[in-house]
Amino acid sequence: MVSQTCTLTRRLVFVGVIFAWSAALAMGQLAGGLTETTNTRLGGNNYIVGTVYTPEGLPIKTRMRIKLASMEWGDILATTDENGKFVFSEVGAGLFTIVIDREKEYETVSHEISITRARNIVPETYFVNIRLRAIEEKKPKPGVVSAANAGVPKAALDHYENASKLSQEKDYKGAIKELKLAVSEYPQFVNDHNQIGVLYLRLNELDNAESAFKAALKIDPEAYEPLLNRGIALYRLGKFKDAETSLSASLKNKPDTSVAYYYLGRTLNKLNLNEEAETALLTCLKMNPDDFKEAHRVLDSALAVSPRVPYAVAARSLVRVSSGDVAGALKDAEFALTLDSSYRIPPLVALSKALAARGDTAGALVRLEEATRLIADPAAPTYTEAYWISMAAVALGKNDLALSLLRRVKVRGAWLWFMYQGTELDEFRKIPEAAAILAEADPRRPVK
Repeated sequence: MVSQTCTLTRRLVFVGVIFAWSAALAMGQLAGGLTETTNTRLGGNNYIVGTVYTPEGLPIKTRMRIKLASMEWGDILATTDENGKFVFSEVGAGLFTIVIDREKEYETVSHEISITRARNIVPETYFVNIRLRAIEEKKPKPGVVSAANAGVPKAALDHYENASKLSQEKDYKGAIKELKLAVSEYPQFVNDHNQIGVLYLRLNELDNAESAFKAALKIDPEAYEPLLNRGIALYRLGKFKDAETSLSASLKNKPDTSVAYYYLGRTLNKLNLNEEAETALLTCLKMNPDDFKEAHRVLDSALAVSPRVPYAVAARSLVRVSSGDVAGALKDAEFALTLDSSYRIPPLVALSKALAARGDTAGALVRLEEATRLIADPAAPTYTEAYWISMAAVALGKNDLALSLLRRVKVRGAWLWFMYQGTELDEFRKIPEAAAILAEADPRRPVK
């Protein structure tokens, strides 16, 4: 059992993990220093921090014009530093777009950021990486009708295409008018309803956005994009229980999207379902290898606020193993073991994986066996205990142990399935018995 103090501390730290950022960053420990910061003076205490990369993936080595655009606040112009880095400070709440345009060699690129609160106890920092695209010779494209729009009358499609052009020109209200004309021509146009909702989200008209997504789902209750987008709208409206339902339903249809796990993690944290929220966030981070650097920043930020929380230190150890930093992983895992004698399974698993990565198989097995002995009820391990220990067991070739743990888990709901979707368990999930158990827990399976 985790002590009450440890549980409370983990909860506080995970708020830092989900929202991603520490006071240390806000005090100027940002690459390039505060001399490169553009103060937006928008009344918030949020930061937007980013780097612009060449098409080859290298930071640009020249200053470049960059724009922070908002329907509510207008445009704020700035430049990157000589290494492509930029910082906007004192950013308030709203929907913002980072834009780089008017570059002769590159296409216009943009990245949207939604900020839900103007001010936070711990300043929130949003990290953005922008990769430029070289301008290519434009070639005429053959006409293609989207399968999703098959059967839509031409008059409705014409309005839809007009809306697309207006949206690209940032005339969102004009685009919405065209989309509504399309709906009047063809009320069953799911994509049209969804796009109306997306544009209302951009205008921060959240109630209208949610209504549009509901209209799309009334036509097709399992449509992935309206489910995901409605979940995001409900999250921003503060309707967290409904948001959880919609986001979970979207994952049943398409379980490999990191953005759904990201918003689900934030939503579950708001509902104080902290272990489930941790799982959703870590799943989000595991989905793309390029996210490891971001994971480092997230966990470093949380640990800067509360450096003595074993779960967070153990989680950072796993991230370091995955990114090849074995020495750092060992240091974190060993430190995590000193923090709380009543919460040792995650630190022991992290240490086992780090030792295995270093080539110390014997030491890794000792730590795995020690973690296994700490299961509170060996006859019925929790899905969290089974998942953590299975990560180390599979890494050491002990699939029989991992399968035995999975077999004994009594609560076989959606979270058991979600936890076991990480890439480190890809081969384990192919074992027939494991596949059958997880299929039973799969939230996408038809209800009998």
